[in-house]
Amino acid sequence: MKRLHLSLLLTLIPCLLQAEIGNQTNMDSPEARQKAAQLEQIKTRIREVQQNLSQTRGEYSQETRELRRTELAISKIRRQVHQTDRQLGQAKYRLRKLSSRLQKLDQDLEQHAGYLEKQVRSAYIVGRQPVMKLLLNQSRPETISRVLTYNQYLGQARHRQIQAVSRQLARLRQTETEIRQQQQQLSELKALRLDKRASLDSARNERKQVLAGLEQEMLGQGKQLKHLQRDEQRLESLLQDLTGIFSDLPDELEKAAHFSSMRHKLRLPVAGRPSTRNSKGVFLPARTGGAVAAAFRGRVAFADWLRGYGLLMILEHGDGYMTLYGHNESLYKEVGDWVETDEIIAASGNTGNPPTPGLYFGIRHNGQPKNPMLWCRVRHNRAG
Repeated sequence: MKRLHLSLLLTLIPCLLQAEIGNQTNMDSPEARQKAAQLEQIKTRIREVQQNLSQTRGEYSQETRELRRTELAISKIRRQVHQTDRQLGQAKYRLRKLSSRLQKLDQDLEQHAGYLEKQVRSAYIVGRQPVMKLLLNQSRPETISRVLTYNQYLGQARHRQIQAVSRQLARLRQTETEIRQQQQQLSELKALRLDKRASLDSARNERKQVLAGLEQEMLGQGKQLKHLQRDEQRLESLLQDLTGIFSDLPDELEKAAHFSSMRHKLRLPVAGRPSTRNSKGVFLPARTGGAVAAAFRGRVAFADWLRGYGLLMILEHGDGYMTLYGHNESLYKEVGDWVETDEIIAASGNTGNPPTPGLYFGIRHNGQPKNPMLWCRVRHNRAG
């Protein structure tokens, strides 16, 4: 049925019903405020750890400081791209749902309007004869009662259908408005994504120039080995400072399985066979910008740039266990954030200047390194 036909039919509707929706404001509980205050204290402690790192950064060469600056800039842009991509996905999903709803509303509206049209036609036929004349033409009382009942029923049914059509038409118009708004948002998000992608390409090109200068600085195996040893010492010092950083918060991890029970059960943060491995961790080749997933539920204890490891995220899992994720192009979580098993926490990359793009993955227990391949359930992880 054409909407023009529906519009003519709906001139019979006197008004549309309106619903009011009340909003309720939920106040934070005292327990939530206490946890927020405790978390802020912990963040202050972590900032002190980062300030200690800043002092050691004074020892960095100009090339290293410039590398840190450009890689942090890339991380920020890449995170914005990630957020825009998520918004785009949500907007597209919302648009598909709205389009499906619009189609269903059209069908329902046509059905209700069809019923209403039949009732209007019946009322018109009956209405051509006055009700009193119909009653006087009946000789039996029970027949008169049926005529009155039928006439009343017809009026009630017609009223219900008018209300149904009115509601469907209001929903349809609202959905059409939402679709137009969603289409506008999609256009804006696509334009924003193009702009962020251009900024990301520009920042990556700048980084290439910085790396060229850094490679000149690192010439010579002896000097390179010295840098690697100092980088490892910085990481060990950082891990020592972070150990038990969340111990004064209620142990929410008690509600779930413990990390210690996950030996041979974890999944690697990125798919692929390790290209290098040692007693401190493994390097997993991965494309630049690939998704990095948390190996286990935990809380972000560190999310910053560290020489030799680039953009590094450290998750605390309780009972002295931590997992480390290095060389990321971007970090999607901040200190204090809870993350779930397999939740995307970063984008893989080659910050910190590894030979190829990928992810450094390590596991520590009370500061002591554990072989990740003895904890992860992949077919090629039992050796070594």
